[in-house]
Amino acid sequence: MDKLFATERGNTLLMNGEQMAAWVSMGQKRLEITYNPNNYPMLTVSEVDITDEQLAQHINDNLTGWFVPKCNVDGVHKDEFNCVTDPDPEPA
Repeated sequence: MDKLFATERGNTLLMNGEQMAAWVSMGQKRLEITYNPNNYPMLTVSEVDITDEQLAQHINDNLTGWFVPKCNVDGVHKDEFNCVTDPDPEPA
């Protein structure tokens, strides 16, 4: 039986309050792991086929404001607090 062990090291981890999203590299694919205690199911794990560029775009489009403790893909827009930002905010 093969065993799986992975951490955030060398991978991508984002947090927003109690919520968490992570992408763990597994060769050509990634495991996408999400946790949201206010949702059912609270925890999901799925295998995704996503490039670095697609992952960066997904994070930029959907996770604005999330804190980024670990990120192994280029192209994620972050501010000085290491939070995902909108690179082109609309004028007020």
